[in-house]
Amino acid sequence: MPRAAIVGAGILGLVAAAAWFGFSRDATPPIDRYLRQGPAAAAVALKRDLQTEFPSGSQVSPLIRRLESLGMGCTLASESRAQWDCSLTVRSEGRRSLQLRATIGTFGDKVVAIDTAAIERAQ
Repeated sequence: MPRAAIVGAGILGLVAAAAWFGFSRDATPPIDRYLRQGPAAAAVALKRDLQTEFPSGSQVSPLIRRLESLGMGCTLASESRAQWDCSLTVRSEGRRSLQLRATIGTFGDKVVAIDTAAIERAQ
């Protein structure tokens, strides 16, 4: 009986150690995979991924939801301009900030163009 208790405690200890050291406590935001690439590469990678996932002629609302899930704020430019403007500003190294923008051209409720840009500024 004591041997089984010792083996059980050992297994429980191994599971606890694996859980403690094996998993990250902080989930990284999805936008981080773009921001780590630097401003120019972030804009190019975001545009490539969006155009792959939402080709011309796709519904615009899933694309807007995708951008909002990355942390971007999206607004319809105006009723006369068939365009959505999405942006996110984050503080980067030191006193610099990075603004990542996506502009979605639409015709009705369909995507016709996707453009991205990244601007880095000193604070």
